[in-house]
Amino acid sequence: DDCDPLNPAVGAASTWYADVDEDDYGNPNSIIIACTKPNGYVSNGDDCDDTDDDINPETKWYKDFDGDGFGDNNYFIFACLKPNGYVRNNWDCDDNHTAKKPEDEKVVMCRTADNKQVCEKWKDVQIKISQGYTLGPCTPACGTDYTLMCKNKSSKCVKNQDVSKRISHGWVIGSCSIPIVYKTLPVNGETNPSQTVIHAFPNPTTGQFYIRLPFAKSTKVEINITDSRGSMVEKRRVTVLNAGQVELFDLKSKSSGMYFVNVLTDKGTQSLKMIMNNK
Repeated sequence: DDCDPLNPAVGAASTWYADVDEDDYGNPNSIIIACTKPNGYVSNGDDCDDTDDDINPETKWYKDFDGDGFGDNNYFIFACLKPNGYVRNNWDCDDNHTAKKPEDEKVVMCRTADNKQVCEKWKDVQIKISQGYTLGPCTPACGTDYTLMCKNKSSKCVKNQDVSKRISHGWVIGSCSIPIVYKTLPVNGETNPSQTVIHAFPNPTTGQFYIRLPFAKSTKVEINITDSRGSMVEKRRVTVLNAGQVELFDLKSKSSGMYFVNVLTDKGTQSLKMIMNNK
């Protein structure tokens, strides 16, 4: 129904979705039709678990290559529902090795006081926690105007507009706490698959950004960009002409918000989160 029959500028009532866990994603099975936003409701129905604010389209899942229940910090995707072979944590020290006993699995821990990172057996985790360590890798926070970068084992927060220049001088995006590579799954009998990492810059962006593809010449690549609801924004297929090839994307016509970049090759999938503010 029209919310104000006397005002032609006012349209019909909208659909609102309950957001019980307050993560800004609504339950598609709990709706209200109303002219104004009710308390506790949002305009989207994209949540797959409205009882857990950590589960939504922005949830990061980490690949568990060795199946020990601990994920690889350098290989992840964003998804609402749990993908096969992925876990929520990024604690594995060596995701190519499974200990004989579960309590002997080594996990990554960080002492936040001095940003010291160590690998400890699972059975010793509580001892390390009492010494000021937390589970997971050390990753400094840079804020929205800066990007975390690494060179020669030194991490630094770099202004977003300077990221491209830093990359040309040998810097890579990410923390030095753990090697900045993405593990790739062996194909066609490979025993030592190449390890490469994609870069996207600047991030956050005002609409235009670049994706650097460090794959070997002739590698076929598919780049998919989706919005926070999972809707496809752009799909591009390219064949790499030289390692380090750069692809330019322009999303100025799209709304500000969070976008996800998935780069697919025959080695696997790499994912990045992009923040766009085109106001």
